[in-house]
Amino acid sequence: MTFDRLTFLEWVPELGIAIAGSFSGTVALVGLHQSSDSNQATKQTMHILAHLPTDAVSKQLYGVTVYRHSLDAEQAKAVTLLLTFIDGTVMAYELLQD
Repeated sequence: MTFDRLTFLEWVPELGIAIAGSFSGTVALVGLHQSSDSNQATKQTMHILAHLPTDAVSKQLYGVTVYRHSLDAEQAKAVTLLLTFIDGTVMAYELLQD
């Protein structure tokens, strides 16, 4: 996965992820994990959970929008992620808390 330059970064702490995107259209969901060892030292790690869109695109990314909402029935957290490309294409993804 190649990033030409990181231009979009959105933190979604309630899901433990970040959304990183570049102008070239490369977007990644990045998992954020924090752990402590027996010496009370804190270690943070990040790993790529998924690439969006799942099919390769050759469009420039114009913007990333995150809409946070709760699911009434289960009180689970949900996030709608909108990717807008410079040609006017909009892709929507719904991310749910496990």
